[in-house]
Formats: sequence, C-alpha cells, structure tokens
Amino acid sequence: MTLLDVPPLRSLLLVAVPCVTAAPTLAQEVVPDTTAGRVASAWIEAFNAGDRESMLAFVRAHRTPEKVAEFDASWGQLQGARRMLGTLTPLSASAAGDSLTVIADVENLPIEFAVRFQVDEQPPHHLLSMEMRPAGSAAPALEAPAGWETLADLLEPLRESASAPALTAAIVEGGRIVDVAAVGSRATGAESPDVLLDDRFHIGSVAKSMTASMIARLVEDGRLVWTDTIGDAYAGVEFDPAYAEVTLLEVLQHRAGLPQQLTITDEEDELLRALPGTPTEQRAAYVAEMLATPRLADATFQYSNAGYSVAGHWAERVTGRSWEDLVQEHVFGALRLRRSGIGWPATPARPAQPRGHFPDGSALRAQGVDEYPLGPFMHPAGHVHTSARDLARYAAAHLNGLVGREDFLLPETVQFLHTPLPGAPYACGWQITGGKHAHDGSAGTFHALIEVVPSEDRAVVVLTNAALPDLCRVVADAVAERHAERR
Repeated sequence: MTLLDVPPLRSLLLVAVPCVTAAPTLAQEVVPDTTAGRVASAWIEAFNAGDRESMLAFVRAHRTPEKVAEFDASWGQLQGARRMLGTLTPLSASAAGDSLTVIADVENLPIEFAVRFQVDEQPPHHLLSMEMRPAGSAAPALEAPAGWETLADLLEPLRESASAPALTAAIVEGGRIVDVAAVGSRATGAESPDVLLDDRFHIGSVAKSMTASMIARLVEDGRLVWTDTIGDAYAGVEFDPAYAEVTLLEVLQHRAGLPQQLTITDEEDELLRALPGTPTEQRAAYVAEMLATPRLADATFQYSNAGYSVAGHWAERVTGRSWEDLVQEHVFGALRLRRSGIGWPATPARPAQPRGHFPDGSALRAQGVDEYPLGPFMHPAGHVHTSARDLARYAAAHLNGLVGREDFLLPETVQFLHTPLPGAPYACGWQITGGKHAHDGSAGTFHALIEVVPSEDRAVVVLTNAALPDLCRVVADAVAERHAERR
C-alpha cells in the first residue's frame, strides 16, 4: 500500500470530536472501566456509528459549551476521517495520568492507529483533547533544550532524542530569513555524509499550497478565474453531472466532494504508474477516472489528494503546459528557489541527497534511490522537494503578502488564498487555526512543516528525513515560545 498523505490525515484528526454512550461493546471489553475509559469507549462507538446525530450527542455530553458551538466546523473533518479509516476495533489500552491511549485496528488500512484521550479528572469529566495517529509513528517524548540561542543549538538535541537521521529548519522574521540550520546525516549509517544547508527534503502535501500559488499567478494573469467550473474546464470529459457547478476555488478548498485518495493499494498504484503517455496525459486519465466517481452528497469539507490533481490538470488544460513546467516558472523560478524540484531528493543523477526513511521495527531503513515512486497522477498533491532555505523563502513570500508587502503575488491575492469560509479549517493549501497558517506534509519517509504567523510577522519551516511529525512540531513550538519571550 502506498501512503500518500499521512500528515493531512494527522491534521484532520487532531480535533476533539464527538460520540455517544452505548451498551457494552468490544470497545468497552478492551478499554478499562475508568473515567477516561468510559469517555474513550463512547468516542469510539460514535466514531464507528459515523452519523452526525451520534457525534453531536457525544459533544453535548462530554465537551464544553464552547466545543459544542464549534461542532459544525469540525464535523466535515471527522466525516473525512471516518470515510478514510472505516470502523475502529480496539486491541489494547494503556493509561498514563489523566490520559488513555487505545491501540485500534482500522477497517480500511492495513495498519494500527493509536488514539490518545485526555480527560478532565474533575466532574463533569470533559474530554480535553483527542489525538489520533498511526501506531508507532510518534517520536519519543521530546523537549526543547533550555536557553537555546541558535537553531543549531535547538535542532541537534532534538534530533538525537528522536533518533532522526537529519533535521533542518529556518526562521523568517519581517520577511527575511534570520536563522537556518541543518544537523545530522543524509541517511542512516556511519558512512553517510553530514547533511548540508542546501540539501533537499521531500515536503509532501506542503506542495499543495504551491499548486494553489501557481494557479493564483494564472488568475492574476487572467488565464483562470476562481469561479470557473468543472463543467466548463472539463468540457468533453465524461464526469458525474453533480461536479458541473463545482468551482476552481471549491476544489482548492477541499469542498468539491472528490475522492480522498489518501491511500492507494499496491494494485492501484501499479496500474496508475503504468498509465501511458506524458505526465500530463497520465494526469488526464487519472482525473477523468476521479471525475467519473460519484460526488459526495455532503461536500462541505473532505481533504482530497485527487482534488489537487484535478486543479493541477485544470491549469494544464488552460495553458497547454505541464504542471511541472508551470510550478517551475510560477513558484520556483519566480522566487529563485534553486534547490527545489519535482520528486524525491535522491535520484540516480543526484544520489548523494538525503534519503527518506521507512520504519523497520524499532529502527529506520533508508529509502533506495529508485524505491517507492509516486506516479505523475499525484504530483500536484505533493511530490516536491526543496531545501530549508528555499522553503523559508517561499514562506516569506506568503508572509509578505499576508502583512501587505508585495512579493511574487499581490497582497490581496495571497490574502484570498489564505481565507477559508467562515468556520472552515482550510483555505487554498493552508490550514488556518489560532492565527497560524500552516501545513504538514509527508509521503511516509520524510516530514515537513511550514507555519506562517502574520500577527507576529514571522514564519518557521522544519524538515526531517523520517516520518516524525512530533519532531517538526516541537521545533516550531520552541521557535514560537522563544519569539513570545523576546517580544
């Protein structure tokens, strides 16, 4: 199975969500009969029920009034997670303080998930937080070193604690890169060379915002319009008529009702990568298949890799040029990102670049140069590599636009890209929460995080060559905390 998008999966699920109390079930046979266990069992039962009424009932019973008011904003995310995972079957549970972690089998994926519940010990025992991720994917408990001054001082202890091969990051303030560092090795093994500042890392779904930025440049040039519809753009393609009035903006905001395509079986992957023709022709065949799939009846929000393939090919149909060429011109070229490109960092022509790493028991195994190819059908959704400096320059360009400074896009265009619908969590390639404009990205062997905070005129990017989302998050949080201390 190809895991195409673990981080958006994680971001979909890092939301406390609903459930109902039910009669004793398998969940309650595995999960302990404690305060946290009863809440966890109720959550699992409602997740498995999968209907809005069950979810809302759980929120009303186990969440604060503020969370009840936010339910509609999280409901679409939960629906997407439920469709992707299927039902949960608890296998084991372990408690630590006020939290309980349940390991569960999931119906639609051949992996186990860990679901961590934190419950208030004081009545009425509200669910404070819920986090869900592939079991075993979390890094060890990580804590930023006290008193760090430079990124290098911060990164090396964290890299060692997480047993990551390499870790790189950059900080942007006022539109300028003020610090950048890279620590560790390009791959596991004593013979692997040290990572360098300009080394390249795969960024997974962080590339979605690059596809959206490229399209925004075409909008500024008058080649595309945000309200263009699939019916007009895909004339001559047989698609479910329900897609006819779906706009380009809705596709970029994951509101098109398209299939998620977060995971693809080995058989599907082999067929898709064997599609004939140029990358553009292969995407055309893939997109036609996706548009022939019935549209979801409730398309308020469903994170979709297929949607970004539809958007990328949309630009190809209008311009007559490949998505690869368009991103090269309108993102890499426009911003002078000279250490950025399509595909994995290490190739037969560039074998010395950082390798991604697969979990292999308790260790990590370096990705081979020709291993785990992602077909062109998925490139617009997340098959880009870049260096920390290049990604920081890209983050600075978006930061500039958000605070009113003109860059490769007009400020009003950037602000439009970063504006979701009221109550929605996602704009065009950016997740907006608590004043932070961010996105994770991974295809299972690297992990990347970009975070822009316009109210503080700063940004941070973090990349590592293993699927370690916690490691990237701890770095970003440490940078935010130091910035707050110095204000």
